[in-house]
Amino acid sequence: KQWYQRRVRGETMSSASSRSSSSSSSSNSSRSSKSSRKEGEAGKKRSAIEELMAENEAGKKRKRKKDAWVVTGIIVKIVTQDLGKDFFKAKGVVEEVFDTYGVKVRLLKGGKKMKLDQAHLETVIPQVGREVMVLNGAYEGGRAVLDRMCVERFTVDVTMSSGPFKGRSVKDLPYEDVSKLHTND
Repeated sequence: KQWYQRRVRGETMSSASSRSSSSSSSSNSSRSSKSSRKEGEAGKKRSAIEELMAENEAGKKRKRKKDAWVVTGIIVKIVTQDLGKDFFKAKGVVEEVFDTYGVKVRLLKGGKKMKLDQAHLETVIPQVGREVMVLNGAYEGGRAVLDRMCVERFTVDVTMSSGPFKGRSVKDLPYEDVSKLHTND
C-alpha cells in the first residue's frame, strides 16, 4: 500500500527491484509527458480553460485551406511571363473577383486593368509594421499588422487588428496566407 501511494505521488524508492523500477519509470515517463503538455511557455501548469483554448487554437491551425484565396483590396504580384516583360513581376490591386478564381487587377504603375487567373498571381508581403489581410486558415478575412518575417521557414508572425480575434498574436502563417492591403496613400 505504501509503494502504491509513493508511486501515485511520484516518489521513487531507492531500494526498488528492477521490475518495480521499470514499471515506475514507464509511469513516470507517461506522467512527465502529460505534465509537459499541461505546462505553459513559462513552465507553470495551465488551467483547464487554457488547455481547451490551446486545443481550439491547434484545431484552427488544422482548418482546411481553400483553393481560392484572392479577395478585393489586396496587392498581388503577376508571376506569369506569358503577358510579356512589361507585366512580369508587376504589382496591382485586386478590384474584382469573379468565377471563384478570376480577378480583375489594376496595376499600380500605369493604372492598366487586366483580367487574370489567380494561378498567375502571388501574394505580396509588406514591411514589418504594415497592415495585411489574412487570406486563408482560421483567421481568414481578418486584418492584421505584420510583426515579423521568418525567411528560413517562409512564414510571418502577425497581430490581429480587427474582428473577433483583435489583439491576438498569430505565429507562423505561411507567406501565401497573407497579403499586403492596399491603402489610398
